[in-house]
Amino acid sequence: MFAMRGFYARKDTRTPFIITTLKITVMMIAAWPLSVAFGLGGVVAAFSGAFTLAGVVALVVLGRRVGGIAGPGTLGVLARSGVAAAAMLAVAVAMPQGLVGDGDLEAMADIVIVGGTSGLVYLAVLAATRSPDLSWIVSRVRNRA
Repeated sequence: MFAMRGFYARKDTRTPFIITTLKITVMMIAAWPLSVAFGLGGVVAAFSGAFTLAGVVALVVLGRRVGGIAGPGTLGVLARSGVAAAAMLAVAVAMPQGLVGDGDLEAMADIVIVGGTSGLVYLAVLAATRSPDLSWIVSRVRNRA
């Protein structure tokens, strides 16, 4: 999202559109076979993979346009986020399907449970690695409260 804002700041709306189209296409292509193979965890994997791909593409393209953005601090934050995302994915894929039941409402509850649990794992890994991103998020939430 921050890389996309970099394009907008440069008055470029075409590149974010292309990258978002790529992300959605990858999600659509990957979600079905991964959901058949891994259930809800496969959908999470498809979405995570598509968002990761879009983020990497956005950072690379923006970096080329502005003469580089990947300094040591940026690479450290990306590494921490990558580790947290991998942990989140592992938890989401490992969780059993049909925790609540087999109906539509139960499936929605499963999404909330799997999403919430894997999201908490993501935040816990960011906290454990002392990610500056988490500090920023916490300070924003405190300021709003």
